[in-house]
Amino acid sequence: MAGVFDGCGDHAQDGMLNMRQLESHSRRARRVSVEIAGMTFTYFWSRLVVCAIVGVLMWLGYWWVGLPWAWAWGIIIGLANTIPMLALVVGLLPSLIHGYLHFGDLLHPIYLTAIFMIVQLLDGFVLSPLIQGKMVGLHPVTTLILLTLGSMIFGFLGLILAIPLAIALKIIFREYFRPRPVHHHRGQVKHIDVEQVDHKE
Repeated sequence: MAGVFDGCGDHAQDGMLNMRQLESHSRRARRVSVEIAGMTFTYFWSRLVVCAIVGVLMWLGYWWVGLPWAWAWGIIIGLANTIPMLALVVGLLPSLIHGYLHFGDLLHPIYLTAIFMIVQLLDGFVLSPLIQGKMVGLHPVTTLILLTLGSMIFGFLGLILAIPLAIALKIIFREYFRPRPVHHHRGQVKHIDVEQVDHKE
């Protein structure tokens, strides 16, 4: 009879252990999903910040050239800049037509094109890597490489999804594949539960 009770006790302990492990994995999965959603929101918010800066730069550049309604073109190009290549279609090309009709020459549209290209270069190589990379915790060089590879492989869709995918992979790797911290206690190596470490942090 004692053996029967011992066996039942062992099964009960195993069941409780499995329940604790299941709850631990469930808590970790929820935490990971919430963190990914939060960082993705932060990325798109940082993208809006970059687009606002682009809009202001375009407004100042067009104003310097003397194009009427420069502030309106700044808003249009800034908003369109949220989707790569859209600013070229709905922003630059119509503004070139406007510039040609207003000034009556080809020199001013060339100025407008140069301003647009300079601002786009600043966006691609300075603003996006620095601002977006800082807000989502990625190095500017890493951000630039991801944006470049994403655009080369998947076009404008890659530009939009490259950073969110990198964020998700970074969080998943950190939570599930990083080495568990260890400490030595009287000659024995003891693994620390990552869940406990995360809660302490």
